[in-house]
Amino acid sequence: MSSEYSKLSLPVDRNRDHIQGPDTALITLVEYGDYECPYCGQAYPIIKQIQDYFQDNLRFVFAIFH
Repeated sequence: MSSEYSKLSLPVDRNRDHIQGPDTALITLVEYGDYECPYCGQAYPIIKQIQDYFQDNLRFVFAIFH
């Protein structure tokens, strides 16, 4: 079974993106969003559950969608 990964057009950057979790995490979850987007707000409790479940194995990145 082969493993394929998606590549971001811009790599995660602590100077641009909002990041929670260690850089060494096995999983990186990127949400492209906007602070005024109601759907992003609705996703927040789900993201928190995912973070609680994976703990230090997850790095969560909130990238502002332009």
